[in-house]
Amino acid sequence: LSGVPVVRVSNAGAASPFATNGPRAAAPVSSSSSWYRPSASRAGGRGSPARPVAERPHLIQIEPIGLGQLRASSWFSTLLGASRVLVSIHFGPEVDAFPARLPDGPPVDIDDPAEAKQALSQRSHTVVVIDTAGDRSADFSGLKLRFLRPALEEQFAVVVWHETKGMLGVSYERVGHSVVPLKDGGLEGKVNTLRVVDQGADVGRFMLMFRYATTPFAPIVDLEPNGVQRSQAAVRWSDSNKEVGSDPSAYVVRLREAEGAWDVLDNQFRERSFTFTGLKGNTLYEVNIGAVNEVGVGDYGVVEFRTGACEPGPVVRVSADLQQDSSVVLSWELDDDGGSPPTGFLVSYRQGEAVGELGDVPPRRVGSHYVTELSDLDGNTEYVFVVAGVNSIGVGTSGASDPIQTPPSPPTACGQPVVREVGMDRATLEWNGPASSGGAAVTGYTIFSNGVPVCELAVPPQQVLAQYEVTGLMPDTEHVFHVRARNEIGEGPVSPPSVPVRTTRQYDEVYIPGG
Repeated sequence: LSGVPVVRVSNAGAASPFATNGPRAAAPVSSSSSWYRPSASRAGGRGSPARPVAERPHLIQIEPIGLGQLRASSWFSTLLGASRVLVSIHFGPEVDAFPARLPDGPPVDIDDPAEAKQALSQRSHTVVVIDTAGDRSADFSGLKLRFLRPALEEQFAVVVWHETKGMLGVSYERVGHSVVPLKDGGLEGKVNTLRVVDQGADVGRFMLMFRYATTPFAPIVDLEPNGVQRSQAAVRWSDSNKEVGSDPSAYVVRLREAEGAWDVLDNQFRERSFTFTGLKGNTLYEVNIGAVNEVGVGDYGVVEFRTGACEPGPVVRVSADLQQDSSVVLSWELDDDGGSPPTGFLVSYRQGEAVGELGDVPPRRVGSHYVTELSDLDGNTEYVFVVAGVNSIGVGTSGASDPIQTPPSPPTACGQPVVREVGMDRATLEWNGPASSGGAAVTGYTIFSNGVPVCELAVPPQQVLAQYEVTGLMPDTEHVFHVRARNEIGEGPVSPPSVPVRTTRQYDEVYIPGG
C-alpha cells in the first residue's frame, strides 16, 4: 500500500471532518434525510430506467463504536517500550489481500475537511488510521467517517495493528482483520459487532454502524395543463417515492431537440416546475429532470412534447428552368409546413434593383416538388425568383432561385388606340407603345382597320411613335383600329381594339370623337 493516502482522525471522540455542516460534493444535505437498505429492489420514476442500486454512487457513513477484547500481539515488545493499537479502514473490490504493514512514514494529518473528503472519496483503496486510547480497547463514540464510493460492489475491511515504540524504533504488527461486504443490507442502520480474526482465530471485537445513501431515482415529470404553446412549454415534477437515504435538495433541468445535444439550463434549480421559453414552433423537444442530493445527480425523469404550429419553414431548392417559348417553369420544395398545410405561395422576382410581385400562386405538386409556370416575362432580362410559403399562421421564410437570363422576344401588346380626329377617308390615332420591347428595340408598327392591315410604319432608331394619321379609308364607314409592334425578333400581339368610329360623307366634314 505504499503511496496510498493515510488520514489521521484526530481522536476517538473528535468530530468527523465530514460533519453535516461541512462541504458537500453536490448539494446540501436535507434536514429530513433518511436512510435505506441498499439490497432492496427499487424502480425509477416514469420515463427513465432506474440503475440497479448496487451500481449507483453511494455515500457510506461508518460510525465506529468501540474496539475491545483484543489479544496482546507482542508482550515482549510491549515491555521494551510504549505501545498502542491502530485501526485501519480499507475499501476495495479485493480487500482480502491485506497489507503486510502500514504505509511507510507516519500517518498524514489532514485538518481541512475539503482536502480530507477528496482523499477519502476519490481513491479505489483508502486507508484511515484511528489512534486508539489504549493498547487493548478504544471508545470511538461520536466518530463518523463518510466515504463517497462509485458503486456498492466493494468490500469494507477493518485491520487492527499493534504499534510498538522501542529501543529499536517503531514497528507494526497486524493483530487481525474483519471483512464486510458493503451490499449486505442486513448490516445497515444497526450496531454490528464484527469478529476480528487472525488465521481463523478470534483476536477481538470491533463494533460499528453502517449507513448508506445513494443518488435519487427519477422524478415523475408531466406537462402543465395547457402548458405547450407555440414558443414555450411548462413542465412540473414530483420526487420519486423510492427511498434513497438522502432527500433531493436541487434539480438539474436540461432540454434538447429530438436527438440533438443537451442544453443544461440549470443544475441547482430549487423549484418543482419550469417554463421553457424561446422555443421553435412545431418542434419535438425532450426534457430531462434529474434530482440532486448529497451523493450526486440521480436518474432523469423524461417528458417529450411538440410545440404548436407556426409559419412554414424555409422554401428550399428553388429552380427556374427556361422553356423554348421563353416562359419559365419554377419548382421548389418545402421541408417543413410548420404544422399547418400550406395554403399557397407568394412568388416575386428581382430585376437588378427592381422588385416585382407575381402574387399568390396556387402551384401543383409533383412528388416532393411544387411547380408553377411563369409567362409574359420581359425578354433579354435577368430574373431572380423568390418563393415563400403561406399557411394559416402566416408567411414563412423565402427561398430564391439562381439568376436566369431570358432571351430577346417580340414586343408585348401596345396600349388601346385612341382616335383623335376622323375625316371622310382618314383618321388620326394615338397609342401607348408596348410595356416591354422584348429586350430589342421596336422597329415598327402595323395598323389594322377592321382586322385588315392598312399601314406599315417603320420607326427610326431612338424614336418613340405615339401618333399617326391613317389615310385611304372608305367614307361613311365604321372602323375599329388595332396596333401591333414589332422588333428584330418578330411581331408582338395586337393591341386591344379602339372605340368604333365612322368616317364622314363629305370632304369638308371633320368629326372629332368626344368633341
